[in-house]
Amino acid sequence: MIVMKFGGTSVRDAAAVDRLVEIVRRQTQPPVLVVSALAKVTDGLLQIAQLAERGDGGAAAKAVQALHRRHQ
Repeated sequence: MIVMKFGGTSVRDAAAVDRLVEIVRRQTQPPVLVVSALAKVTDGLLQIAQLAERGDGGAAAKAVQALHRRHQ
């Protein structure tokens, strides 16, 4: 069994994800993939939590929308 874990800068943008796909396709047997957060997403989630904790729902909502757009 092959287990491959990707995260952070290895999935930072579309080009990085394309490289990841090519790495996976080169495997001789289907791997189990583990993909964690894109680069800076964990930091962004922490920032959103801090904004919400301070009561700044508007800024928190904008930050959530930005993360959503990034993942689209």
